[in-house]
Amino acid sequence: MRRTVCFAIIALLCLPISTLSAQTQEKKARKAPNLSLNIGRPVYKQEKKAWFSIGLMAKVYRLQGAGINLLSSTARTRSDGLQFSGFANINGTRMRGLQLSGIANINGTDAWGLPAAGLANIIGGNGCGLLAAGGINLAEDSANGLAIGGLLNITGKASNGMAIGGLANIAGENTAGAALSGLLNVSGKDVRGLQATALLNIAGREAAGAQAAALGNVSVRLDGLQAAGAANIVAEDMNGVQVGAANYARRMKGLQIGVANIAGDTVRGVQAGIVNYSRDTTGVKLGIVNITPRTRVQMMVYGGNAAKFNVAARFLNRWSYTILGIGAPWLKMADPFSLSASYRAGLHFSPARGLRLSGDLGYSHIEVPGDAVPGLPERMYSLQARVNVEYQAARRLGLFVSGGYATTRRYGRGGEYEGKPVIEFGLLLF
Repeated sequence: MRRTVCFAIIALLCLPISTLSAQTQEKKARKAPNLSLNIGRPVYKQEKKAWFSIGLMAKVYRLQGAGINLLSSTARTRSDGLQFSGFANINGTRMRGLQLSGIANINGTDAWGLPAAGLANIIGGNGCGLLAAGGINLAEDSANGLAIGGLLNITGKASNGMAIGGLANIAGENTAGAALSGLLNVSGKDVRGLQATALLNIAGREAAGAQAAALGNVSVRLDGLQAAGAANIVAEDMNGVQVGAANYARRMKGLQIGVANIAGDTVRGVQAGIVNYSRDTTGVKLGIVNITPRTRVQMMVYGGNAAKFNVAARFLNRWSYTILGIGAPWLKMADPFSLSASYRAGLHFSPARGLRLSGDLGYSHIEVPGDAVPGLPERMYSLQARVNVEYQAARRLGLFVSGGYATTRRYGRGGEYEGKPVIEFGLLLF
């Protein structure tokens, strides 16, 4: 049988009492003692089919009926019906029906029905129906139906239906349906449906449906939704929605919502966040800082009657810009001085070479420590509107003058503390 290294390691660590090989199961069946009463009839010469088996340790050629044994139940070929033991049920080929054991159920090829074990279900082929284990459900080919593992659900190829794992669900190739786990969901190739976990979801090729994780989601392609508390990563094409603290897609068609949104190549949709970046300048960016390779980052040093001294960074795009800055609205050299943090967004155009006209709206948060300025509230905010005229005096040096109006208010109180015209002068660097 084909085995991955993962299958071999997990099987050896968790249940060293057997392998998935039908040949090995037959060898074990021949060596195991028979300490049970088996009632049945011949199938072939010297081979008997048991209808009923009861005792300590059963060894039969084929079970078709009920096997109830205190220690173990072993069928050289297959079992159909009920197989119950305190420790282990072993079938050389397949099982159909109900299989209950205190430790493990081992089937060389397929298991159809309900295998339930205190520790592990190990299936050499396909598991169909309900697989329930306190520790691990391990199917070399696929699990079809509902798989509930207290620790892990692992399939060599596909998981079709619903997999619920206390720690992780791992499918060697595809997942179709839902995979729910406490820490990790992994699909080697495609996901068609839902992956939900507290830590990380991984699709080795395409995720078509939804991935939801507290930490992060990873796929090569996405058609659907990714939602994560930390990061969403799509290595190639994203068609759908990404919602997370940080979102990345090489090529994006849809919507990114987060603190930081990054598209490595083309954008056909909307990026909404605090920082938006893409190499493509055609997408719509709604954020505090919007950056493309054509974005010009400039330093602004200026002063005026709204704030005596200011330093800011301006992110200038083709027709829009944003400004992040800090300043000192009131200065008293002998005492601690006030501070402000501001954000402005606006539009600009150039009517002539070296001349740029612009207008923007802004918000400033103002802090006045202690009694630095007697009579002033400790915290206020200011809403501002400006028009600006700037002249590019040299390649990396510009001069500008701004005029507008600002209204300053206390937090949590109605009414205006101060309203006045704004006049500012300054330099543009870089």
